[in-house]
Amino acid sequence: MRALGADVEVLDAAVAPGTVTPTDIDAMRARAADLAQQPGHYFTDQFNHPYVVAGLPDGLGMEILNQSAHLPVTAFCTGIGSGASLLGVAAAIRRRDPRPRIVGLEPAGSPGITAGTRGVFAMQGWSGFAPPLFAIDAVDAVDIISGDDAFATTSRLAEEEGIFTGVSGGANVFGAVRLAAQLPRGAAVVTLAPDSGYKYLGSGLFG
Repeated sequence: MRALGADVEVLDAAVAPGTVTPTDIDAMRARAADLAQQPGHYFTDQFNHPYVVAGLPDGLGMEILNQSAHLPVTAFCTGIGSGASLLGVAAAIRRRDPRPRIVGLEPAGSPGITAGTRGVFAMQGWSGFAPPLFAIDAVDAVDIISGDDAFATTSRLAEEEGIFTGVSGGANVFGAVRLAAQLPRGAAVVTLAPDSGYKYLGSGLFG
């Protein structure tokens, strides 16, 4: 980000570097809101911005449907950060066919939606709480993914499939594989690999 000309301000982690908690996300949002009060600054506020969801059905949602036209989508799952990707893509899928199963994923270390508790987790980009845009009636279920399973799947994707994604991508794929095991043979489960493994080279994840 600095190489591209950005000014980067790093906030201290609430628990430890490399971990995420809802408190960290609250702190980042509060700092961004403070900066937005200064001239020349703007806070996108993805957790509360309704247009984030509104733009996804005809964008990412249609991209997925067009690329999977040869094999109709049976189910879709992804981790819940702001909830926008989950809800936006789900809206596109169900606009074409109401039958596919829609599953949100949240971290086992902070199952704010399924258990109402907050804690520490590894999936950067996930929220660990019920974000304002999320609607529980828009999904068929919310599944929880452990950090260990997320890390193991991220490593396997790189080693066995040549897919160099981040921890949230590994968590999404683990959730998709587990979901596929519950569905009939031949089902097509879609998920997202939202970031790159290059962000994690200093974490020890890849050796």
